[in-house]
Amino acid sequence: MPNEQQVPSLVIRQVCDSIIDNLGAKSLRLLFAQSGLQRFYTGGDLPPADDTPSATVDELSHLFATAFRIFGDKGVKPILPTYDNAEGFFVEISSCPYCAGNQADHGVCYFPLGFYGEALRWATGATYPIDEVECIAAGGQVCRFRIGRAPEPS
Repeated sequence: MPNEQQVPSLVIRQVCDSIIDNLGAKSLRLLFAQSGLQRFYTGGDLPPADDTPSATVDELSHLFATAFRIFGDKGVKPILPTYDNAEGFFVEISSCPYCAGNQADHGVCYFPLGFYGEALRWATGATYPIDEVECIAAGGQVCRFRIGRAPEPS
């Protein structure tokens, strides 16, 4: 079932900025051409850095899956600050737009939780456990997400 929920334009813009900073503008053009999502990078104009709806969750998942296919782990690693250890794979967001200005006693970054889950499901066909283990809104230094090493049992 397709996920038509739209993500804020800021998310697409952050991906674009990160790719340009780490891989260059040519790589960004290649990524959008290969993914069929050129409308987000028309004539060199980047999407606005605001909360207007833009891509669907499925489109964003497809964009990341295409990035892995084109650039591989080494190319994607600088785009998505990621590390791993025995507990799983971790993604960190240092200036998280999802919980900015909020205070809570638990993680509240629900969009990244859903996004990472959908991206992995789309790319692998399996559901992986994903938890927010640290959240700026709850007093953390970063928003940190743990992705399990193995898919959940069917």
